[in-house]
Amino acid sequence: MNPVVLAIAIHNHQPRGNWERVFRKACEQCYEPFVGLLESNPWFVCGLHYSGCLLEWMDEHRPDIPERLRALADRGQVEPIGGGYYEPIFTMLPERDRQGQVKSFSQYLLKRLGRPVAGLWLPERVWEQGLVSTLADCGIGYTIVDDAHFKAAGLRPPDIRGYYLTEDQGRLLRVFASDENLRYWIPFAEPEQSIRYLASFAREGRIPVVCYGDDGEKFGLWPETFDHCYKNKWLEKFFEAFKANAGWLHLRKPGDVIAELPPEGKVYLPDSSYREMTEWALPAEALTEYEDLHHSLAQANLADRARPFMRGGTWRNFKTKYVAAARMYARMMEASELAERACGGAKRNSRALASSARRAPLGAARRSLYQGQCNCAYWHGVFGGLYLPQLRRAVYADLIRSNRASERALGGLPPVEKEDFDFDGEPELKLNARSLAAYLKPGLGGRCYELDLKDAALNLLATMHRQKEAYHRKVVEFAGKQSQGVETIHALTRFKQPGLEKRLVYDPTPRDSLIDHILPPHGGPDDAQKCLLPELGDFVEGPYEILPRRGKAGAAVVMQRDGAVRGERAGRLRIRKKVSLGENPPLLAAEYELSALGERGISGVRFAVEFNIAISDEEGGNQRFYHAPDSGRAGLGRAEGKFDETAAPESRKLVGLADDWLGVDVRLETSEPATVWLFPIQTVNQSESGFELNYQCNCVYFVWPLDLAPGSTWRCTLGLTARARSS
Repeated sequence: MNPVVLAIAIHNHQPRGNWERVFRKACEQCYEPFVGLLESNPWFVCGLHYSGCLLEWMDEHRPDIPERLRALADRGQVEPIGGGYYEPIFTMLPERDRQGQVKSFSQYLLKRLGRPVAGLWLPERVWEQGLVSTLADCGIGYTIVDDAHFKAAGLRPPDIRGYYLTEDQGRLLRVFASDENLRYWIPFAEPEQSIRYLASFAREGRIPVVCYGDDGEKFGLWPETFDHCYKNKWLEKFFEAFKANAGWLHLRKPGDVIAELPPEGKVYLPDSSYREMTEWALPAEALTEYEDLHHSLAQANLADRARPFMRGGTWRNFKTKYVAAARMYARMMEASELAERACGGAKRNSRALASSARRAPLGAARRSLYQGQCNCAYWHGVFGGLYLPQLRRAVYADLIRSNRASERALGGLPPVEKEDFDFDGEPELKLNARSLAAYLKPGLGGRCYELDLKDAALNLLATMHRQKEAYHRKVVEFAGKQSQGVETIHALTRFKQPGLEKRLVYDPTPRDSLIDHILPPHGGPDDAQKCLLPELGDFVEGPYEILPRRGKAGAAVVMQRDGAVRGERAGRLRIRKKVSLGENPPLLAAEYELSALGERGISGVRFAVEFNIAISDEEGGNQRFYHAPDSGRAGLGRAEGKFDETAAPESRKLVGLADDWLGVDVRLETSEPATVWLFPIQTVNQSESGFELNYQCNCVYFVWPLDLAPGSTWRCTLGLTARARSS
């Protein structure tokens, strides 16, 4: 039989912020046994990519694995593949950070594994043509995308083999196309199916090259795959099948293919990613319509013909699909700009760099910035991603550390900044104190959408609101049913908790804090949790005016809105709130003034201020609770309820939320006694192991009856204090 060349590249990654137990399980059930198979089969050559996040964790906890990888590289069996140090999506980064991520990781791999890198693993295969010049300028010779990229460029399957040249601004890069069929069959079909498929490419003349590049976690970490791959010896059978066909099936490392064989031609690829990613990036309604159309085409036997021309969105669409993603991205861009300013300022002042103590914060700013660019928390598909609180918390922790280092290098930041921080065309406000920073949106109810404890590197408002997902119809349709056997994660239908279809609730706005509500006289926390309470005012999303600052106001701002109140005693209401930051302990204070305007008063309604606090997640267990801070208990107070419970204590001035596991204690205090509603916000989302319920934050309402005579004013002050272990 005529020869066929197969180039294999395996990608391994765990994101920053993932649980220690996940890292350890991944090493024990996936990375270590796969390395062991390579060691016992020295003829099996491939490219290996381990992200910097994973390698750094291994250096600290499992240094034996990188040492074994170095030995495999030394004997020429594996080719280390580079990438962005902390696995960023390159298209979301400024050019300076793209190159910084690539170059710093190439230097690290050269030192750690002893080999220079020629190729780059493109995270999530998110491609834009401008990346060619970026990667070429970093000394990268090739990368791997999906065959879907080539199909979208108009190439047909028989032509999508080997590697192609592509160009941008006169720079050249070589691109391989990873075969989608192999991606779905390995390791979920018998090895012989892949062998027969590869044999179909054998032909006279030019030697065909097929590329397989995919996640290494499918060999032991994905559901049921450890038993499948190792206990049931699927991987051993796979290796044996290749060895048995070595007469015509030749394994090559990607770099060796480029050295030994010419390119297939030249290509320009459209902006894309793998097929599933472009689908996940679509808004829920559009994705539902897309799926229905694809189903109709399949019934008409047209799906395969139509698929190359059916494209979803681009990765950048996640920043419009998810508010949480857009805000983290904006925060990352601010951190990048601050780090650049800090470095630029230092370069202009060489004396400031005279001591190593002065240089250290600048290095820390860049390093923490790059860590905060780890992609997994910025999007959501079949993996939990954005919906996982620990991943969002890790991103914010890194970005807060970066900002702290830059702030120190710059000698401080203004107490109040007015800028379009989140790129929505409207100005936001940033209040900055020594230990606290708050971000406010005057154009959206004057709410607070980020509150950073600098010393703890913790954003107390790293929330995620409940929104409709296209897969929620599967949650309803397949309620109570479970997939059986070993399947690719894209085909799984599993439920990690019962009754998820009953938990589908959608929030009308993001779960921020200092949200001002006008509510009817009846209804309680259960109604608020299910979003069943009608809004009788226009303050939740209405714009607030920023009033001029007077004197030396420090980190403070005054906002005001004249709005309408509906109901039997409808009228006009002015809400003025002064938001300020304080210290010892870190304090966010909001001074409210509510005034009835015109000749009609306002009564028969309730005024409420909503907070959403994200200080915990699934690992907290019984160590997270509501408490009464004034009741003793070693400073924390008496535990009154768990975070997954609903409560409504009356006539309270003080309530606390604590997570002993994370070491966080948040206290909310009001000058006027209020009824307090407390309840959790939990999302129904999918992950690689099935549909699941995820804790996102805890909601706290302070509720007062509102009875204002014409021209009268009601005043109240709310304060949030927080203590947390230093980072």
